[in-house]
Amino acid sequence: LLCCPQHSRTLYSCHDLESELMRWRRRRKSSNTTYKTRAYWWMADWLEWRLLRRADRFICVSASEARKISARLQLPVEYIPTVDPGTPPPFAEFASESTTRIWFYGASGATANKIMLDHLAAGLFDQLKAACPKAEFHQLGSYKTYDAEKIEWLKRNFTVHGFVDDLASVLRAGDFCLIPYEHDTGFRTKIPEICGYGMIAAGYPVTFACCPEMRDGYNCVIGATPSELADKLAKVVTDEALRRRLSEGAYETRRRDFSFDALLERYRRALDFSP
Repeated sequence: LLCCPQHSRTLYSCHDLESELMRWRRRRKSSNTTYKTRAYWWMADWLEWRLLRRADRFICVSASEARKISARLQLPVEYIPTVDPGTPPPFAEFASESTTRIWFYGASGATANKIMLDHLAAGLFDQLKAACPKAEFHQLGSYKTYDAEKIEWLKRNFTVHGFVDDLASVLRAGDFCLIPYEHDTGFRTKIPEICGYGMIAAGYPVTFACCPEMRDGYNCVIGATPSELADKLAKVVTDEALRRRLSEGAYETRRRDFSFDALLERYRRALDFSP
């Protein structure tokens, strides 16, 4: 921004503000927060927002981030989610058999996935297991950078698939995807992807604060607390008609709200660009 010529400056993807992520990374390590650390956070936050004020408008991939920037800077902000520009895969045949599959999906290099795995191991998994005793729990994505004890816990409680090049070979419509993220630090990029497979996302209200397209009872399952999330999942698992409806709603959301054509028009509008 400092080096840009003096013309209209549009800042793209102002999500995952570094000053916020530093706090969550430090808290995950369970180490003491010193006065020096807090001063460092404050300085990083001040510098970051001082730099942002040099922009004229913003395109944010997180809806909650867009609201935050609009309120703080009073500058034009457009929310446009980030998705794969390709077309979604054909809607797979709905898995109507009795086996319910609940997935933990994502690469272990992402801080959010590390935090979610910590949360699962700390008690949520036991509640899910008790609420859905017949469900199968599966893991998908590279897991090598988790802590050694977490990898051991993961292999003990999940069927571990690791990295899979062709997701369609393992994912199916009607499966559930756990996104139990208790913080709002940017867009969850896995949301449009799993919707394209007709999978049903499950998480907390703050999990989906970044993405208003996700609505409880239409295309996902949202619980205010771990126990409520487990209870609501248990009800969906035993109601095949509801599970089918949520799966179809997820796929329709990917097709309608997360399509490349729909988002291209929003980019054109945000940038005052005509084809």
